[in-house]
Amino acid sequence: MKRHESPARGAKAPKVVVVAAALALLGLGSCGQAAPEGATLRLQFQGVRVAAIDAVRISFTPQLMQRFTMRPTQMVDGITIEVDPADGALLMNVPGDYVRAHAVETDSAGLSPQLDIEMWSDDATENPEPLVRVTVTQGSDLIAQGSAYTMGWPIDLGSISTVNVMCTTGALMQCQRM
Repeated sequence: MKRHESPARGAKAPKVVVVAAALALLGLGSCGQAAPEGATLRLQFQGVRVAAIDAVRISFTPQLMQRFTMRPTQMVDGITIEVDPADGALLMNVPGDYVRAHAVETDSAGLSPQLDIEMWSDDATENPEPLVRVTVTQGSDLIAQGSAYTMGWPIDLGSISTVNVMCTTGALMQCQRM
């Protein structure tokens, strides 16, 4: 499958495997073992070219004063995963190179890339519908963002949650950088 190909032409979005919260506990990912079935977090960028993305930060903020639990910072396929000690939010930092390698274009103009991140966890802490916030930066500038209350925690296997990530006001030229 070619990256950046339009699904309208029959391409299917790739499944990118990221373990959110339990990689080291399960011992998966780095040993070549298959990942368990998980859920998909779909980032649907709107008005943003993949070339414009230097970094994506995804935070899962639990509701009701709860916290995510996991071991200290981990890295999976170039994505760092950690828990913010201040508020218990699960944080994923995705480099722009990773987005460019795994995103699929959904329109011919190249302004609607879609990134599917396959996630699973054995963290049994109940966190109903955490708030998922996505920020996209170019250098130190915020150029796109989006948020949604999405999948419950523990993750429902086989579910797909979509966060629409739109170019911010005033960043149109940066979002459409080639």
